[in-house]
Parts: sequence; structure tokens; C-alpha cells
Amino acid sequence: MSGSTSRRRAAFGRSAFEGDFTAATRALRRGQLVVDRVFDEVFPPDVRPASSVHWTPVEVAMRVAILLATRPGATILDVGAGIGKFCIVAAATLPCAHVRGVEHRPHFVAIARDAAQRMGVDVDFAQGTLDGQDAASVDGIYLFNPFAENLSPAEDHLDESVQLNEERFWRDIESTERFLRAARVGTRVVTYCGWGGEMPPGYQLARRETRAGTIELWVKSAHAGVRATGEARIGRATLGALRERALLAGTATVRDEQ
Repeated sequence: MSGSTSRRRAAFGRSAFEGDFTAATRALRRGQLVVDRVFDEVFPPDVRPASSVHWTPVEVAMRVAILLATRPGATILDVGAGIGKFCIVAAATLPCAHVRGVEHRPHFVAIARDAAQRMGVDVDFAQGTLDGQDAASVDGIYLFNPFAENLSPAEDHLDESVQLNEERFWRDIESTERFLRAARVGTRVVTYCGWGGEMPPGYQLARRETRAGTIELWVKSAHAGVRATGEARIGRATLGALRERALLAGTATVRDEQ
């Protein structure tokens, strides 16, 4: 039996769900994959269509959480947490980790907090940007290309409730690079489908995987060394790449539910 077949058979689908969101949390805690279409039912119907492009797939979120939290009590920060999908999956997968998310849309923060409560997980969601966060307080940072929306056409925007433009993109990139430089030695950073900027000197590429998109694990070392080449910087073609990833992920989801 192949690994992919095994995962599909073990997937937690709608028949096992029956509206009990905490059942999905228990499944994740056991290491059982929850089908994305099922998991997304914890969110309001009007934000679910964005999941395939803008929110982290459950399988990816489970893997990223494990890469970031290597010890009990580790603190993980999701930059651009959206409606909280990654954070909720991470908190369910690793209940011993402290999971935080920062998001600039206040109504998304409200959705994320409500979803976390319904799932029965403890996540700290904050409205704002990285400028209000302490780099020394985190052990792991997650970046799912959080600033790409600034470079996309209006029809690809989630909404128009916040400023979105190229100037904002570069401002956010610079802020994130400062945050990464201020992080402690040993800090782990996972990017998914890149993040738009450059990893500062001192970060070494420790692992690269492909799961309907590229996952890269970077670790801050004591010495700057030579920066490895990764997929950190992604330009204006980013949204097209994310849509392609979404199509691949959607095909896998359909197979999982069959």
C-alpha cells in the first residue's frame, strides 16, 4: 500500500464529522489528516471559497507545525494569519505548543477567534502587524507568502478593508526582514510558496519539501555564513503560482473524499 493511499484511507472526512468540530481537533491530535473541505466548515460560508488559494492546506499545516515546534512549549507565530486556519491546525496537532497569529484585518481576527473556540484549541490572535510583535519571544515563524495580495489585481483581493499596494508590499517585506534579523539564534522559519523577501544572513536552509507547493525550513545559526538559495523571493507571478497550487491541492482533496 502506498503512503498516499494510506493517508487517504486515514483521512477524517465528512461522515466522521457530523458537525462536531472538536472531533476534528481530536483527529488532528492523533495525527489523522482532516479533509480541507470538512475542516473549512468551521469558518463562515462567505470566506470558505478563498481557502484553496489563501489558507494553508491542512496537511501542509500539520507538517509545518512539526517542523517549527521541536520542543514542548515552543512558541509559533503565523505572520498574516488570515482567518486562522494554520494556527488552529497547528494548535490541534501540537497541543503542547504556544501558537500565535498576527493579522491586519480585524474581522478576520474575529473569525479566527471564533473558529478556535469552536475547535476547542487555544490560540492567541492579535490584530496588527509584525511591528507590534517581539522577535525574541518566538521559536518558530511561519510565512505563507503573506504579502502577495499587495501585488495582485483588485479582483484577486480578499476584500478592500485594508491598504493593498506595492508600497505596502515593500514596507511589509522590510519589516519582516528586520524581525528576522532580531530573532534569536536557533529560531526556525518555514516558508510555504515563498514569502517575497530575502532571508537575512545567518539563516541556513535546512530542509526543502514539496506538498502542492514548496516548503522550506530555515534555521538561524550563530554565524552568518553563506545564504543558501531558496524560493524566498517571489514577484508578481505569485498569485498565479498560488492558483496553480490550489488546483493541485483541490485535485488531491477530491481524491481523498472518494
